[in-house]
Amino acid sequence: MARISTRALSQFCHRVGNSLQAGIDVRKIWDMESHRGTSQQQAVMRGIHDRIARGESLSTAFAESGGFFPPLVCEMVEVGERTGRLDEVFLKLGDHCDHQIELQRVFLMSISWPMIELSLAIVAIGVFIWLYGFLDLKTMDGSPMTILGLYGTSGLLIYVLSVAAILGVVSFPFVAARRGWVDLGPLYRLLAYIPGIGGAIRSLALSRLSWALSMSTDSSLDAQRAVELAVRSTQNSYYTVHLDRMRREIRQGRSLHTAFEVTGAYPAEFLDALDTGETAGRISETMAILARQMQDRARSQCRVLAIAASILVLFAVFGLIISFIFKMFFQVYGPLFDMLKTM
Repeated sequence: MARISTRALSQFCHRVGNSLQAGIDVRKIWDMESHRGTSQQQAVMRGIHDRIARGESLSTAFAESGGFFPPLVCEMVEVGERTGRLDEVFLKLGDHCDHQIELQRVFLMSISWPMIELSLAIVAIGVFIWLYGFLDLKTMDGSPMTILGLYGTSGLLIYVLSVAAILGVVSFPFVAARRGWVDLGPLYRLLAYIPGIGGAIRSLALSRLSWALSMSTDSSLDAQRAVELAVRSTQNSYYTVHLDRMRREIRQGRSLHTAFEVTGAYPAEFLDALDTGETAGRISETMAILARQMQDRARSQCRVLAIAASILVLFAVFGLIISFIFKMFFQVYGPLFDMLKTM
């Protein structure tokens, strides 16, 4: 089943959160939701409504929705049910989606013009490939003029198929992640080690973790379950791979600070804030503050990445243009230079 889009999820979470705050019955809320959105969304909402009417928990209904909701949403709905703060959870999830949409907008706006230039360069190369064959252009030695070894209609077809294949390979991970077709945890774990990109990914993950830990520790959940839900909310195997060891530390009576510290995966800033919160008995408040700080940091890091990406695209465009010019020059005048060398 295709996953709900980020924008639709944001609108859904805000509606449900506001309705819960207003005191509307949960069955009535899902009855109203079953008439909104796409046909697939309406079908999922009807299924959730029916499960609730049968007495099942909301978290169970979400978990069994066929992957329509991201894992983070399912995890946090369970936290909201256990803590009695479902309205706050849905509103926070809506804010989180809005933040993701904003980051995507900033990134796309930063690279839009360079991407237009790159697209025009790619189209121009395709046009010249076809024109070389249509005009039957020759070099000085009588051989056909080519671009990337291609010319004419057949060359254009090969070029178009090659560009389409490259675009498909590059875009597939993003489409697969959005629709929940594959688990990209190992990829995120790898990206977390890359300078620049890794910092933004870790900041986003730590923002979710801090927020989830703030919610789960301010409830009746035991320490092990609270930590498990918080770490799983990152949806990043860079952190979740250490869960078994963290559980053992907590079962042995160690502090939350120790359980996080022994993994070696968490920065000193996070560990210091957690230690301060534990010492003062205010983990929830401390983690809520840290979550906002991490979110602001991730926003700044994503802006920097967007600028870096736009510069790289510009260099790619200039590289294509320059290589194209040199290729044409040497195809036309290369044989002349070779003849002059033999004289």
